[in-house]
Amino acid sequence: MRMLSSAVIATAAFIILWDNAATAADATAGPFTAARAPHAIALDPSLRDPAWTLGRIQPDIYWNVTKRSTARLQTQTYLLYDDRNLYVAFHAEQADSPIIAGQRTNDVGFGVDDFVGVAVDTSGAGNQVYFFETTPLGTRYQQSSD
Repeated sequence: MRMLSSAVIATAAFIILWDNAATAADATAGPFTAARAPHAIALDPSLRDPAWTLGRIQPDIYWNVTKRSTARLQTQTYLLYDDRNLYVAFHAEQADSPIIAGQRTNDVGFGVDDFVGVAVDTSGAGNQVYFFETTPLGTRYQQSSD
């Protein structure tokens, strides 16, 4: 992953939020430049490590592709790297909507639960895109464009 230090990581970060009234997909697209992490980042869901602030993706405005309007729920996205890892974190607020999380088997039932994810385009042209998603329960999904 040494090439990450000099390359722009083309990603599309997206959030899928489900509420009782309608399905809504919130999205923003890059490319985004990943910030170099000052040290290895611990896998801590609290995001207390101050290094996360270096990788915050601006702005925090996401587009609801279902309703064709600005998303009503706020999400912060963070993107960091070091010599061995790409670190992606989301802080998705969903205070006034129930969290949908029932799937417990990886790669089964994609799109049924709330999830956050990142797409990494290794070609820079949309030819080789890898998608990684996770739900509130930690159920994982992965896909690719090939």
